[in-house]
Amino acid sequence: MKRGKCLKSKQHLNYTSIPSFKFIRQVIRKILNDGSNLFKNFEKEHNKKVWYIMTQEIINIDKKTICSKTIIFYDLKEKVLDSFTIPDYMMNWESIVPDTHGETLYNAITEKNLFYECCTNIKIQIINFLNLT
Repeated sequence: MKRGKCLKSKQHLNYTSIPSFKFIRQVIRKILNDGSNLFKNFEKEHNKKVWYIMTQEIINIDKKTICSKTIIFYDLKEKVLDSFTIPDYMMNWESIVPDTHGETLYNAITEKNLFYECCTNIKIQIINFLNLT
């Protein structure tokens, strides 16, 4: 089942379990262009306007570690501008440090009481709003 929540006004998080691994979660974030350096630098380098990015991060909730896997940049027409995926053999697992982006994601996917569980065959994206700022 997919779960979702709004982390901040310009970020949305979906996560799923990876079926073969009990303690591994795949986290997909959609981040709207907030004018940060990540977006400004990309737009300057590629001379294109970015609407949002999608990131894929993998979290081991048992070991409390995280690694980045994929980032995709989209334009204003939702077309892919560029993407980068780290091969599995190059993935670098890092400990989740308190008061960081990684801890925010970890807390968001481990606090089960924040989610409404839905037991149907219909794929429904459930969005819960949570102020984590």
